[in-house]
Order: sequence, then structure tokens, then C-alpha cells
Amino acid sequence: MRFADVFTVLAQYSDRGYTVRVIGFFRVGKKFPSLVEADMLPGVGDANYALSVAAYELFRIQPKEVETTVAASSKPNFKRKNRS
Repeated sequence: MRFADVFTVLAQYSDRGYTVRVIGFFRVGKKFPSLVEADMLPGVGDANYALSVAAYELFRIQPKEVETTVAASSKPNFKRKNRS
């Protein structure tokens, strides 16, 4: 998906009553606040939770960094193997 396509995807939700007020990008890694189904103990289900958007601010990145990262990851990697 191209960076500009994000806005096209978001527009698809406007007919469902959602309004995009802010767009942000975040680096998601091991320390990013999240609930992972694989980490849930047996018997835990149908859980409710609230998100603290302020907790995500430590992980915010600029749109330019997203563009650079996506562009770099979509380039083929033609490293030569050492043939010795």
C-alpha cells in the first residue's frame, strides 16, 4: 500500500459514522502497549479494555519516517553471497 492510499482507506469508514480527527503513525515493537491473544491465559475471553492514547505518544513517528521505512523495505535486497 502506498502512503497516500491510507487516506483512501480511511474515507471508506465515513459512511459508517466514523470521523477521522487525527492521523498518527507509531513504531510498534515489543514495548508498544498492546493485548496479544497468544499471551492470554486459557479461560480469558470477551474482555473489555480502554486505550490510553497518551501512552502511545512515546512511540509516535513522523510521516516522513514512515515513507522512508516503507520505501526501503520495498527495495529488493541483492546481497552477493561470499563464494570462498
